[in-house]
Amino acid sequence: MGFSILARCARTGQIGLAMASDTVAVGRTCDGALRPGAGGSITQGDPNPRNNRFATSLLAQGARPAHVLRELIASDPQSALRQIAVIDRAGEIAVHEGGELQAVVAHQVGDGYAVLGAALASEGVVAAMAGRFTSDP
Repeated sequence: MGFSILARCARTGQIGLAMASDTVAVGRTCDGALRPGAGGSITQGDPNPRNNRFATSLLAQGARPAHVLRELIASDPQSALRQIAVIDRAGEIAVHEGGELQAVVAHQVGDGYAVLGAALASEGVVAAMAGRFTSDP
């Protein structure tokens, strides 16, 4: 089980993330996930932490999230095992859901945020997280 949010604060422009999982020490998979002035990336399911540094490097070079996501998937033969979100400094989002994730799998994308979840009790987890984020900017 894992769920996460990657979002940009509309008021400050700061980007942040939060992740929860049944995997011990899941925080180690967030290494390099944020880069000031560029954006962020988060990978869950069967995480590949190298994706984060690759994604934020591409964002820092001016690549848009959809391009970054295509590059991540193209360079990762195990991408079917992952859920990935990428956000740039403007809040543009791109999301990938691999076809081999444990059900229930869901994501929700809104203005400046993405919420991801895999191996969930229900899709309601993602909806509740998104609702909470949007209720108090």
